[in-house]
Amino acid sequence: GEVFSYPSSFVSFCILHVPSADFRTSRMHLTYYSVESYPLQAKMSATASSPEQPGGGIQMTEGIMGIIQPAIERLDTQVHNTRASQYALNAQIQALAQYLKEITNEQATPYDLDLYVRKLDDSRKRVNAVASVLQNVHDRMSRLQRNIARETYRQKQNLTQAPPLPPPR
Repeated sequence: GEVFSYPSSFVSFCILHVPSADFRTSRMHLTYYSVESYPLQAKMSATASSPEQPGGGIQMTEGIMGIIQPAIERLDTQVHNTRASQYALNAQIQALAQYLKEITNEQATPYDLDLYVRKLDDSRKRVNAVASVLQNVHDRMSRLQRNIARETYRQKQNLTQAPPLPPPR
């Protein structure tokens, strides 16, 4: 399904497709569309954006927002789910590392479990690093979504305001 849309211009845009929710096994690909080849909403927005027609810019913005908004919401949900699973994984790694340390301290075994404890600690550090990067991406996506909504609102306000009265002579 579509994961993220990014408008590269008002004439064409691209959509990143990820066939499954498992990013490790799925192959992602970009599909480029021209406005003429995309669904009716984008076509209507493109034809309404000419300067001769009043309100064309807001219709184009709404069309682009209609394309981007569902993808951003799905991405936001996936980021939230990934962060929750990383938190659970981090807790499990920490519990397992503690358990291995306890086993090492209690028993004089010929097994060197310190190596595995270090590997688990390294894995935990990598999970934390990925979580940090994911949080930064999520924050940027949230700011982008807010800015798009703010700009859409600003354009609607500009179009609905009455024009100023000419100065008296």
